[in-house]
Amino acid sequence: MECPSDELLGALVEHTLAAPDADAITSHLDRCDTCRAIVVAAVRAAVPGPRDARPSFIVPVGSAPLATGAAFGRYRVRALLGAGGMGQVYEAYDGELDRAVALKILRPEIAGAAALLAERLRRESRLMAQVSHPAVIAVYDAGREGNAVFVAMELVRGETLGAHIARTRPAWRDALALFARAGEGLAAAHAAGIVHRDFKPENVLVELDDERRAKRLVVTDFGIARRGDERDSRDRIALDDARDVRLTATGAAIGTPAYMPPEQLEGRGVDARADVFAFAVSLWEALFGARPFIGATVDQIRAAMNHAPKPTRRGVPARIVRALERGLAIDPDARWPDLRAMLDALSPPTRRGRILAIAAAVVATIAIAVAAEAPVRARSSPPDACASALAEVARAYDPIREAMVGAALAADPAAKQLALAQLATRSGALAMSHVLTCRVSPPPSAAMTACLDARRTELTGFVADLIESGPRWASRLAASVVDPTRCLQAPPGLTAANVPDDPALRRSVRLIREREFAIEDQRDRGDFAGAIAGATALVEATKQAWPPMQAEALYLLGTAQSFGGNNAVALDTLRRAVAAAESAHDDYIAASALLTLGLNTTFDEGSTERGLEYLAYARAVLDRLGHPDDFEVQLLYAQGSSLVNAKRFADAEAMLRRALAIAESTQPAMRGRIIQGLGYLYEDEGRYEDAIAQFRRAIALGPAKAAGEINAQIIYRERLASDLSSAGHDDEAIRVARDAVALADRQLGGDNLDRWISHSALAQTLDGAGQLDEALREAHVSTIGVRGVVGDRQERYGEVLQIEGAILDELGRFREAVIALDRACDVIAFGAGDTSSEAATCWLQQASARSDAGNDPAAMALVEKALPVLVSAYGELHPVVANAYLARGAVRAALGQRDGAIADFQRAADDFGKLDADIGHLAGAEYGLAKELWPRDHARAERMLRQALDHFTNAGATWKDTRDEAAEWLATDGHPAHPSPHGW
Repeated sequence: MECPSDELLGALVEHTLAAPDADAITSHLDRCDTCRAIVVAAVRAAVPGPRDARPSFIVPVGSAPLATGAAFGRYRVRALLGAGGMGQVYEAYDGELDRAVALKILRPEIAGAAALLAERLRRESRLMAQVSHPAVIAVYDAGREGNAVFVAMELVRGETLGAHIARTRPAWRDALALFARAGEGLAAAHAAGIVHRDFKPENVLVELDDERRAKRLVVTDFGIARRGDERDSRDRIALDDARDVRLTATGAAIGTPAYMPPEQLEGRGVDARADVFAFAVSLWEALFGARPFIGATVDQIRAAMNHAPKPTRRGVPARIVRALERGLAIDPDARWPDLRAMLDALSPPTRRGRILAIAAAVVATIAIAVAAEAPVRARSSPPDACASALAEVARAYDPIREAMVGAALAADPAAKQLALAQLATRSGALAMSHVLTCRVSPPPSAAMTACLDARRTELTGFVADLIESGPRWASRLAASVVDPTRCLQAPPGLTAANVPDDPALRRSVRLIREREFAIEDQRDRGDFAGAIAGATALVEATKQAWPPMQAEALYLLGTAQSFGGNNAVALDTLRRAVAAAESAHDDYIAASALLTLGLNTTFDEGSTERGLEYLAYARAVLDRLGHPDDFEVQLLYAQGSSLVNAKRFADAEAMLRRALAIAESTQPAMRGRIIQGLGYLYEDEGRYEDAIAQFRRAIALGPAKAAGEINAQIIYRERLASDLSSAGHDDEAIRVARDAVALADRQLGGDNLDRWISHSALAQTLDGAGQLDEALREAHVSTIGVRGVVGDRQERYGEVLQIEGAILDELGRFREAVIALDRACDVIAFGAGDTSSEAATCWLQQASARSDAGNDPAAMALVEKALPVLVSAYGELHPVVANAYLARGAVRAALGQRDGAIADFQRAADDFGKLDADIGHLAGAEYGLAKELWPRDHARAERMLRQALDHFTNAGATWKDTRDEAAEWLATDGHPAHPSPHGW
């Protein structure tokens, strides 16, 4: 058996253990020198000694705990949180680091074994300190104070996961989400090479919010943990030693055998698969109300393992049960190889497609027209003497030129202040960099000197551009001067300026870039047709211009094509941009184009492997640029988003958190976008409460001064509303969606696409809450607004019109729905292509309206056209494909093709169950199947219908009408007064 916990040893000393438990521990003490020394010391310490033999702060057994305000080393006690056989746990204040902690102080009666206990605690703290993860409790300090042994750790206010499950009795989906969050902490420990060896619900703490809901979960109590490759002489204990170890009433036991795998019960060596088993036992208990292997003794538990566990509750998907059964395998080799694999199997499938939001977040912060960090033509310069170098800097920006800049920008005080500050910063940094390099030995490298000369050229050009162009583009022109201090590392990609030396050529470049700025604004407003036309003309105009301008124009055209939905053409344009940038030695545009290629390939083309390859090329280009923080953040964000699409959630989260750490330190304006990426990650994992927290955090940052940040704040609110709706918080979801619309209407003009998209997002939120009339009004506002911005042949118009058509269908206005959806699908197919998944998804919605309107043959033709496209895009097992089978089953039922309808409904129900997908559509498939089975197999049909009713109940307000109809069908024995033509 394992070494007993400190609390159990203390209970033995105080004679509070039940006889079987005391006998088992006593038997163990005969074989364990360490535990025996602790208990002997504790027993001896129980004999009263001289009054001055103990420090004044030590609390005898049975006496009052430390008083509020009492000092303990550098800690000051605030409150007693709990007490056990071996000591007390306090809330305390760490005055040195200004933070609250949980302070565990072991009982002083075992002072004679303090060294052993201190080592045990230090060992636990060292192990836990190796794991830096939000779901693992943080240990701050451990050691001795006088004769007392203590450990200080993160203070978590709440309850254990076991207590939380017992109190809230969550539905299976919510219980699974809670354990998935705890599992992330356990997986992080495994990644650090640490095996917990005592995972159970009581060793997970749940931090609660003000409404006593789970806010955060942390794994704790690594007291008997080991590194994966570490063995201990106490690990191997014969099974006979634990024959009579009986469980207590609460299910706890020495080493908690109720959750142990057989190899641990038998004292054999264990690895991370032992934690997989314990996690599976814990989750099974939460889902089904009882552990899979029940027994009052170790022998009984081990005997129970000879029989496969059986689920005792309906409604948990077969996919989840299968994942748990593998985790509970008796043979460790048959289990999941690690907890990450098990968590992946338990996770819901990833949704596809966020290219516009993710790519916009990246491109919005890359000012392509100025290529802020880019070299454009490599040149060398002989080393400057200090005096001449500083003189050149002074001439680039002297008091006369400062005054000229001030006069040129006088009409816009804000632009003037920003530009003068930027000039002062850059000129000062350039002078300092020259001073730091001009008198060193050996002398600066040619690359360093050329880099500094290039920065002086940029400074001169920036001053001239401001004087000539005035305030309109001042903020964007400011980005044309690279930080001179980066030259101190002499990155090879910064040896040339991003503006030409020749004043006449530089003026020509500035005029081209001002056209680029205007086209960027068109693109970001959603005027994709205008942006594409302008960028196309610019590509032609720059063929004979300064070489880097061709690369910039191609990159601008590629992003406009991508945002406008023409991805196939965009990929070709972006590859041309990379080639032009490489030819012109323009590393910044090359990296930017590669980054956008990576995102488009991952999300629009569905090739994550190829997308990550493009991003790897971008990172290689960054090596030449010295990895500037702004671009490093964007690249990490893009890589993290692509990893989300590949379902590599742990890797994705690590990447995004690296990006956030850099942003917090040096790029605060980018924080919101990275937090948004984390929100998307949690959405794809089905962790809606975590996603909600991230979008709340992004909103709390407030709008930054960066261009497009108002649009970002609107998007954060739209996503927050969507996640609130998914989590069942409909009222708050509607309030947040209305806030997004109010912000968009207040801040954005009628020519900004994001303004009208916000109305569409509100329509979807209202639709989800069953408020269809208002949803239709908002959808119509969106449709009219989007058409005014992009015209009636753009894919975005088709998308919002599809939403309006779907709501019309729900309202029973079938003829209007057919007209709207026919037009929407034509527009989407025109923009995305007849073989696109977007067009096929629209055809399914179109088929629903056609069927509702009584034209089932036309509906069948649409479904048959959509199904092979969707299978090709998503594979055989996917929620969208399952929905297509559901749709075909409904149409076949309407056409009287009963056998075909039964087959399709059964296929859809099976697939939705395997995928743990939308429970409403699962219920729809079950309802459709029940209706078709009703005349043939009444008993099975009734069981299926009752199961569908349960699922409809958990599916939210959207499915209320269908649930009411299903309930009427059951109540009238299949003769409802107003039957629906389908159940999908």
